[in-house]
Amino acid sequence: MKSTLLANLVLDIWLWLTATPLRLWLSAGILVGLVICIAALNALVRRLHDRTLEEERRNEIAPPPAHTMRPEVSVVREEQVVEENATLFMPVPTEISSSIDFVSRIYDGVRVTDSVRFEEVNHLLSDEDACRLTAVVDRSGEKRGGPVATVYLDTLSDRFSADSYVNLRILKQAGIAPRECQSMRVYARGTLRKPLMIEADGFSSEAVKMISLSGGRAILIRT
Repeated sequence: MKSTLLANLVLDIWLWLTATPLRLWLSAGILVGLVICIAALNALVRRLHDRTLEEERRNEIAPPPAHTMRPEVSVVREEQVVEENATLFMPVPTEISSSIDFVSRIYDGVRVTDSVRFEEVNHLLSDEDACRLTAVVDRSGEKRGGPVATVYLDTLSDRFSADSYVNLRILKQAGIAPRECQSMRVYARGTLRKPLMIEADGFSSEAVKMISLSGGRAILIRT
């Protein structure tokens, strides 16, 4: 009886010892597989994002020729950035607000919503309307070359209060754009939850649609 129990115990211990390397290899294989899957998924997401960004770059709204320019204003005097409950608020300068207003249903025929998602803008607004709603500001005397800051609308939505005025200088002061950048381009991403008046050197058509549908205004710089 005792010899049978001892034999069974020895057999159980032997099976456990021989199975342990297999378990270790199996666990290691599962872990390596998970790491590979996560890396592959991350690469796929990055590739899809790069493809979307490249498509938006091809669809950027270009500044119109001088003879077809929309509202033109003079160089803007900057104000100081004021912090407001973990977001930034920048009042629209009078030089801009006297010529360019926020988008509205009455004057622009746009149904303004509280929030706009990137995935839905092409169904809500046409490319022609995006061009029509883009205002233009003349910055002929400014240097706009050098490094370009790429800015996404969901970032601005998280960092700025409603009805804020946003340009490259403000983004530098807020730590959103690198100090060495001399121009910026705005692209659509995520959700925009407030009206913003954004001045930039380039906008994708989707970005203009998001800005306009939320009640904001895209202001394109012409140099």
